[in-house]
Amino acid sequence: RESLWRSADGEHWEAAPLPEGGEAMALVPGSGGPWAGSADGRLFRWVEGKWQGVAPALPTPMPIIEISAGEGALLIGRQDGAWMLDGGRWRRAGTVGEVRIEALARLSDGTLLAGHLDGLYRSTDGGAT
Repeated sequence: RESLWRSADGEHWEAAPLPEGGEAMALVPGSGGPWAGSADGRLFRWVEGKWQGVAPALPTPMPIIEISAGEGALLIGRQDGAWMLDGGRWRRAGTVGEVRIEALARLSDGTLLAGHLDGLYRSTDGGAT
């Protein structure tokens, strides 16, 4: 977990560490990505051959566990719930509350799914509820 690695051909690999010694916790392809979340809660996007910090920091530093990028807003899962990047600012996503989000998925019809240890949340309005 000390570095991310990248390859253009699947055979030759090179290190692509996060800036400032960030430890990668989550990595996903997606709209405008790939995206990487760090152990201290920072979010990065791969742009023109390097990682760039994205958006302001979240309210409390903690690991980003899961990222969902695609059409619509960027959604992340952490120990304190789901967060959505909306107009360059972070807001809590819907009614998930402060449960530890273990998995996120965005279905082809736009439905968002957020899994946690005790069940599954579903949103059909882009994470508003």
